[in-house]
Amino acid sequence: MDHAENNEQREHADYPNHKSVPRQTLSKAQRLTHSRDIREAYAQGRRAVGSFMVLWTRTGDQAQLRLGVVASRKVGNAVQRARAKRLLREVYRKNRAGLTGNVDVVLVARHAILKAEWNDVVGDFNNLASSARLKTTREARIDKSAESHD
Repeated sequence: MDHAENNEQREHADYPNHKSVPRQTLSKAQRLTHSRDIREAYAQGRRAVGSFMVLWTRTGDQAQLRLGVVASRKVGNAVQRARAKRLLREVYRKNRAGLTGNVDVVLVARHAILKAEWNDVVGDFNNLASSARLKTTREARIDKSAESHD
């Protein structure tokens, strides 16, 4: 056994099935990878404004619920912007299954996201998705009933 294999075994000793855990990221096909697509979303002007983010939608040839994430310097320094973008990607990834439509989504972070609780960020996203008509009717009803029980 060479040195590299030994190090890998030692690093993953606590996680014996580490290779069987699937990556939980958005694939390249699920992301907006060109700034022109994000600019196009802004130009189309369809947006919903929340407390922690602004949700823009873009229709077009290849629109298929792909995600673009933006955090300007107004949000904070580089570390804070990176955290804000991670939060936005995660809330989208966890809620993507309940979305429908032939649109792309651009999420723009607002400064308040840095101090927000996770459940508040999820609630804000779900409200914006509903107002942008991205939620399936079943998902929208579930969210409304959950809010009324809070």
